[in-house]
Amino acid sequence: MSSSTTSNQRPFDSAQGRPATSDQFPSPLVAVLVVIFTVVDGELRALLIHRSAEPYRGLWAIPGGLLQAGESLQEAAVRKLEDETGVRDVFLASEVTDCTVDPGSWPSSALGGSKL
Repeated sequence: MSSSTTSNQRPFDSAQGRPATSDQFPSPLVAVLVVIFTVVDGELRALLIHRSAEPYRGLWAIPGGLLQAGESLQEAAVRKLEDETGVRDVFLASEVTDCTVDPGSWPSSALGGSKL
């Protein structure tokens, strides 16, 4: 299942072309963002993807997405990084961000941690 947000910031199941149902995601909703930095020719660079699903199809984005039921942050980070970029076997440093959001807005995000 591929997920994203709609214009009103509700989770969107792009595989089904409709808003996601509450049984598709754990409650509260938790997401991972996987930010990969490298230095190329002395310049700091970050790994980005082109979104393949609506909304915002074709725009640049940081790899990531919602956790599946029973999945850890680490498992979600590994899954999303490989699914969206094909990148495997890299070290991921953990940085968990916990913030309060409005009930109708997109969930807070966190990075999974350790070597994939």
